[in-house]
Amino acid sequence: MKEIAVNPEFKAIIPPLTEQEYKQLEQNILTNGCLNPIITWRDTIIDGHNRYAICHKHDIDFDIKKIKYIIESEAAAKIWIVKNQFGRRNINAYQRSVLALQLEEYYQAKAKTKQQAGGVEKVPQTSAKAIETRQELAKEAGVSHDTITKVKKINQQATAEQKEALTEGNSSINEIYKNITGQEKKIMRHESIITDCLDNKKHAVLYCDPPWQYEHVVSHSRAIEKQYPTMQLEDIKNYPIHKITANNCILFLWTTSPKLAESIEVINQWNFNYRTCMVWVKDKIGMGYYVRQKHELLLIAKIGEPPMPEPEDRIASVVIAPRLEHSKKPQVFYEIIEKMYPDLPKAEVFAREEREGWTSYGNEIK
Repeated sequence: MKEIAVNPEFKAIIPPLTEQEYKQLEQNILTNGCLNPIITWRDTIIDGHNRYAICHKHDIDFDIKKIKYIIESEAAAKIWIVKNQFGRRNINAYQRSVLALQLEEYYQAKAKTKQQAGGVEKVPQTSAKAIETRQELAKEAGVSHDTITKVKKINQQATAEQKEALTEGNSSINEIYKNITGQEKKIMRHESIITDCLDNKKHAVLYCDPPWQYEHVVSHSRAIEKQYPTMQLEDIKNYPIHKITANNCILFLWTTSPKLAESIEVINQWNFNYRTCMVWVKDKIGMGYYVRQKHELLLIAKIGEPPMPEPEDRIASVVIAPRLEHSKKPQVFYEIIEKMYPDLPKAEVFAREEREGWTSYGNEIK
């Protein structure tokens, strides 16, 4: 069996065959022999790595064809390998674009080698004559200039899973590119919101549990005022929430069924737009004139365009948790909000106690 050198850098240039393609090539060689020669440069394979591996495994003879014309350097050899790969039918647009971007590097390395060896002036990247321009690369690869540009960003920012999906043809270049640029814009906007909050001493997440004043109570001993000071609706509506509200802010507002209409008034007065709500289902039943209450509502509203939580951080709208001392809300809701918005500056309004990582305000904002 003839032994030929394998340069790992040369081999890495070549887009790998799929498992099915490799098995089919192996079966063809086992049936018909190695019909195509292994091409070498300086006794190193530059085409036929898979054929060589299969022949070596099964002790099958093969022919060697040495490259006839001069390839003066490894960079030039890599250019030959890439151009040779462009002739393959089984590589997709993503693989062609990756090869084109590699070709750009090899042209630059080749020019640098010539410059060092003979003082040849390197053609500027901006020159129309430079062969390594994206237009020339796209033409050689058989793809568009726009595709080359997108794939360059994909190679810089895509995950290994996304690149694998492109290689296997399970995702499109446009799909992955939009995903990456969308995520990039989302991060930039997220950082902009945080900067705005820090610069203006405001908050992008507000958690409010207003001390609603009820008109009727079942008994005087159970009046809310016996538990904590309450506020009239107009006082809550006129609360200067705007002083701590960021331009892009999400509001979580606690209310009860009897106070639902008034809560919407408060949301509107505070210039927020109602979006949806969560329900806290308690383990113990309470009082009520028409039905006995066993739940409270956490209304969610927004002002501006605060970011939406990541899909994995969006929980079910119904939370079952034990009822605590009068009007105190379960700890789990803090944790839910922190998971939804881990980095945004948060404040609790009408707070009874402080929480680490939050700013707490009582009945008044100075």
